[in-house]
Amino acid sequence: MRKYFLILLLASSCNSHRLLYHPEGKWIFNYQLHENLDSSVSVYTKPILIEFDEGGKLIFSQLGFKESTNTWLVNDDTLIYNSNKSIIKKLKRDSLILKENNDYYYFSRPKKRIINQSKTEIESILQTNIWMNDQGREVEYFNNNTMIESDITYNYNLEDTTKSITLNNWGIAEFNQNYYLFYYKDLATNSGTKEAIYQLHSVTKKSFSFVNESGKIISYYKKKEEFEKDQSLFKGKWVSRNSKDKRYRRYARDLYSKDESMILFDGDLIMEISDSILTFQIDTLRKIEYNWRINKENNILFLDKKTTLDNGKEIVLNIDYIYLNSVSTDLIKSRLENYILYDELDDQKSYLLNIYQDFQKVK
Repeated sequence: MRKYFLILLLASSCNSHRLLYHPEGKWIFNYQLHENLDSSVSVYTKPILIEFDEGGKLIFSQLGFKESTNTWLVNDDTLIYNSNKSIIKKLKRDSLILKENNDYYYFSRPKKRIINQSKTEIESILQTNIWMNDQGREVEYFNNNTMIESDITYNYNLEDTTKSITLNNWGIAEFNQNYYLFYYKDLATNSGTKEAIYQLHSVTKKSFSFVNESGKIISYYKKKEEFEKDQSLFKGKWVSRNSKDKRYRRYARDLYSKDESMILFDGDLIMEISDSILTFQIDTLRKIEYNWRINKENNILFLDKKTTLDNGKEIVLNIDYIYLNSVSTDLIKSRLENYILYDELDDQKSYLLNIYQDFQKVK
């Protein structure tokens, strides 16, 4: 049924209302439909804004990545830009559909939305709270352009439903006197899974909403709980006993029992936390160092692995995180998201840790 619906959708798009093939102006990329070899259809999104200048200049902005400038022209029903060619399947005042091989690209015009805050004010509001929608999904935005989405889902390794998060990168863009919330993949940190752009519909201190790629308004509301951070609880030296009697990732014993490069760790995992640095160490192997930070709800610990380039610039190589089930003055009960924290050690071996870690404070 879905296949036939998409075929009808594409067929209805192929009309003659193309406004004499004049796409001048600004457009938002909504989504891409790709027809696969088995005739199924895949949908893709990316945070892209484009502008066709009347002088023949095309400004192409992939937010979070780069902006490029090319030339464009229309020949018959073909849009030619930067040596690429796309067939104009539909061109109306507020919608544009282009076709390249087995791909259809859907664009829409920006619609004027009155939002009284500035870009900086919107960013500040989003970073101040934890937000929740009617389906129970939570989002939290941070000032380093990362954010998390939280859902209750089935965890393959735990074989149970539990809270799971996805880590993405985000930003606010101003385009044609409107504001947009966008998500992107950061190639430098290898982080982010979502690529999309949504026009903001409203922003207040208690809620915000945006228009998704299908034109539906999605609303989030401020989570009512107020959270206090006492980061002094985390500081000090902690030890968690790993054992082969405890849970590793699913099928770990079957997968790695004969693998000499992957060790099912049985021993003490030592964690030391100072003001900004967190280290892990096992046995006499070297310490692995992270910069750490925590979310507003005090239940997710982020570990930023940083390095310094030859030019002196410091960058984040990757981001791991730990779920904090409970925290007290002498015990941190946690769940690891990345079960292999040791893959660059002195002995060139990797150590698989228990999923659950109960850290006892030793000093």
